[in-house]
Amino acid sequence: MSHRSLNLKYSLRPETYRPKKGFYLEGNPTMLDDAVHEVELDCARGDTVAAILALCPDEDIMLCLSDAPAFTPAGKLPRVRISAPENASMSFIVYHPDEYRVLCGDALDTAPRCEVKANETVGVYIEIKTKPDTNPGEYAACFDLYLSSMFEDEEALGSVKVKYTVHDFVMPEKKDFKFHLDIWQHNCAIARAHGVDPWSDEHFAILEEYVKSLADLGQKAVSLITTDCAWSGQWCHLEGRNRAELYEYSIIRADRHPDGHFEYDYTAMQRYIDLCAKYHIDREITIFGLVNVWCDNLGGFDSITPDYPDGPKIRYRDLGDKGAFKYMRTAAEVEDFIASLEQYFVKTRQIDRVRLLADEPADIERYRKSIDRIKEIAPGFILKAAINHSEFIAEFGDRTNDFVPNLLSLSKEYDKMCEYKQTMPDKRFLWYVCNQPANPNTMFKNDLCESLFIGVVTALFRMDGFLRWGYTVWCEDPVKDNRYFTWPTGDLNFVYPAKSSRPMLSLRYKALKRAVELCELINLLREKKGDAVADKAFEFVVRASDVRKFFVDDQPIPTAEMCSLDYKDYADMRKYLLCELEK
Repeated sequence: MSHRSLNLKYSLRPETYRPKKGFYLEGNPTMLDDAVHEVELDCARGDTVAAILALCPDEDIMLCLSDAPAFTPAGKLPRVRISAPENASMSFIVYHPDEYRVLCGDALDTAPRCEVKANETVGVYIEIKTKPDTNPGEYAACFDLYLSSMFEDEEALGSVKVKYTVHDFVMPEKKDFKFHLDIWQHNCAIARAHGVDPWSDEHFAILEEYVKSLADLGQKAVSLITTDCAWSGQWCHLEGRNRAELYEYSIIRADRHPDGHFEYDYTAMQRYIDLCAKYHIDREITIFGLVNVWCDNLGGFDSITPDYPDGPKIRYRDLGDKGAFKYMRTAAEVEDFIASLEQYFVKTRQIDRVRLLADEPADIERYRKSIDRIKEIAPGFILKAAINHSEFIAEFGDRTNDFVPNLLSLSKEYDKMCEYKQTMPDKRFLWYVCNQPANPNTMFKNDLCESLFIGVVTALFRMDGFLRWGYTVWCEDPVKDNRYFTWPTGDLNFVYPAKSSRPMLSLRYKALKRAVELCELINLLREKKGDAVADKAFEFVVRASDVRKFFVDDQPIPTAEMCSLDYKDYADMRKYLLCELEK
């Protein structure tokens, strides 16, 4: 069949469009009968606009995003090439199975070409960047499609156009954002995925690329895992469908000398802190593995220190026993480790940024004993808690500096939270979602507009920022299959390991980035023009303005009753914010 007979449907879609395919889909949301070849968007100077170009051919094709020559072992396939302006980038949207066996688009692959099957839809994420010195005004980015096969000359097939208005306002650099984004880093997972030893030079070279991606989101916190298996591997030994290794190991090396004293090597830890600081991730240093360590008795991860009120697993090399590796098993040993770590941060003048984090403490009495001991051993440490029990706030409000309730706890304890914020202005208040609630959330099954709403919620309820636990927590081959247990697909990560030793970004990553920007713009408008002007922005997308009404009997109300699921409303909101900020 000659390539001249190719029938290619193509259409521009919003940046929150998620292509899907699968037998279990109701209808087909990827059909392209309504061809849209031109869109209009708004941005600041030093900002981006984005859209998705969806294409569906009626025969197999090779789709190229590069002007390099391209041939395929599949033979004489029609070759479709998309050209882009210099200030634009393009990525293929990769399909992954979700828990319902529907293939959902998420990862963004920067490969120069891919093969597309007949009558299947492929999405291309296109992003246009403006420089901070870009003149305000109207612009247009044209993406031309060309058709050829083998050594034939290309012929024009069509084009799409992204028109965008650059407003007279410069988007602040992410390092200057006040929004406190705290996404936990699981760096041993990165080492495993790329086949390098943890904390080696090769590992740090790869880590730098991931740190860059976090900085581009606006990340503010450094994650330091200081003991082994602080989460007991998230029960990965029970996962039978999709092999996963979710263990994390300490970034600190410990040696026990023949005379019994311990020596600790903080070189790798400080190297990672400094690497993050290089990219302005330096507002907080979060310590994991010392408070509220998760124990899994059945999996062999019970406490190994019976005289200590928590369950840290601290590995050391016994130089008095031919360098054999062992684990600390007494309270005295654990306390020596904790006291030394505190003194290191005191001596290096970093202690004011350090937070000892407790992840969802469920046993209040056990947690009380643990933090009482910590305060005795290392009084300079400041506590932070991610909580999913509303009673925790009242119980430990005077002993915790940073509160991070989940959305349900925020809803239940909102009045108390407001009281705390008024009486304790030095405390930091974030909020989080994990594999629950069902909505709003950042899973495959959630509309990407729900991710944008995260930024709006943060601004609406005047929280200092947002926390998410999984950035690089991966199953064995996450690009191929990202499912884990019965958890909603997408809970584990926002980026994927690429063959290039760099993170492969995702639609959910891009949506979270937009969310952070939205919140920052709202708060900047508050500072510039006051609450009345800024609060008008919420009218575009907020459907329930009282967080106390987000849940009924601990179940979230329907998403459409909380927020808009129409991308145009968020685009109009952003336009309103930019128009007001440029006045």
